[in-house]
Order: sequence, then structure tokens, then C-alpha cells
Amino acid sequence: MNKKFNIGYFAISLILILIATFYDFKIAEYLYNPTSLFGIFFAGYGILPLIIGLMFFGLTIYFRKNKIIGVLIIFLVYLFSVKFAQKNGINFSTETVFLLNMVIYFIPTIYLYKYFKNDDDLLRKVLLMLVLIILQYSIVHLIKIFWLRPRMIYILASNQKFLPWYIKGSYIENISNMDYILSFPSGHTSSSACVLVLLFFKNNKFTKLLSVLFIISVALSRMILGMHFLSDVTFGSLITFICFIALNYLNLKADCVNICESD
Repeated sequence: MNKKFNIGYFAISLILILIATFYDFKIAEYLYNPTSLFGIFFAGYGILPLIIGLMFFGLTIYFRKNKIIGVLIIFLVYLFSVKFAQKNGINFSTETVFLLNMVIYFIPTIYLYKYFKNDDDLLRKVLLMLVLIILQYSIVHLIKIFWLRPRMIYILASNQKFLPWYIKGSYIENISNMDYILSFPSGHTSSSACVLVLLFFKNNKFTKLLSVLFIISVALSRMILGMHFLSDVTFGSLITFICFIALNYLNLKADCVNICESD
């Protein structure tokens, strides 16, 4: 990955954080539309890179290591994707969501595996992808539990006080759902940024553009539904990007070792 892309990503993130520091609530208030189909769709499918990444890992294990373990991973991830979609507003029957997820998740996973299966370093890159998924998820959810920032939708519904991103919240007594105070940072956006793992396999302008557009779409959808503020989605994306940069460095270092050994 070139330095211009890295610097640009960091620079835009810092600008957005600066804007959010002063206009977080106003932006969220302006975008708020809880009935938005765009928002609802990405609520159910915004973690697409995470799901496809895990299924890709399962498919790789199936063909390269152990068929039983591979099938088990794919089945559990697929079952999770169905439950996640229904929990996040995809109000179809289980059978319908199961078939819909087949199109959205399983078919693209098979296509990607067929496209990249001859990559000499496939297993190493898949393991790096798995580490990225686990690492970003763990960091984001640990911060959420510690920071306790009320969501926009909860602030509007219960007349709670808005907290800027740099002020830690506290536990609210008698809260009906703990998730209402887990706004910072955005888990959906951090998971959507896992799409950057595509750059492990195909580092070109199209892949970069596709990745950035997907992350922006998910981030925007979370603000539209009132689930997050601009600062939440920016930090969510940035956390995954930093993890990705670190893992990409390890990937490039491993490539250099392989080249030296072959010489």
C-alpha cells in the first residue's frame, strides 16, 4: 500500500475528528432518519467484510487443512450472519434471510476464493485477515464498555445529555438496554473497514476506491439511524485502519524474508 493512501486516510480522519469535536450533535441531528431503508440495509449487512472474511477463512481451512473444521466454521459464521441481520432490522422470515445471505455472503466468498486460491501466500494472508477481524473487534468493544457514551437515538428518546467524544460517560441506573450507552466507537464501521484486507490480495486503485466507498456508506448509515455520531464512525474506521497498517507491515516484512530466502 502506498504512503499517499495512508497519509490521506489519516489526514481525512483527523479532519473529521476536528469537525466532530464542534459539530457532532448538529450533524447527527441533521442526518437522523430512523426509517431510512439505506440505514436499515447497512445495519443488517454493514459487517459484510467481517462475515465474508470469516467465511473465506473457513473455506481456506476446508480446502487446505481440515474439511470438518472448515464446514463447522462456515456454518457457525453463516448462522451468526442470519441472526445478526434479523437483530439489526432485516425483518424477513428466517428462511428469507437465509436465502438472502446466501446471495450476499456465500456466493461472493466462493468467487473470491476461486479468484485468489492460487496465491502462493494465501494461508498467511488469510491468517492476517483473521487477526485483523479479531483485533479490531476486541479493541472497539473494550473501548465501548469503558467509554459508555449514549447513542443519539437514546439521547432523543430519553432526554439524556449529549456527551462529546472526548468525555467519558458513566453507567446509567435502570437502563433497559446496555447497548444504548455503547456508542463510541462504532462497531459496524470498524467491521466494515475490514474490507481493507482486500488490499492484501489486490492492491490497486479500484480496490482502494471500493473499500473507501463501502466504509463511507456504512458510516453514513449508522449516523442516519441515530446509532452513532461522526466521531464514533471516524474512530471506528481509524482503529481498524491502524490495525491494518500494522498487519500490512508484517505482511510486507514476511514477503521480504521470502524473497531473501529464495535468493
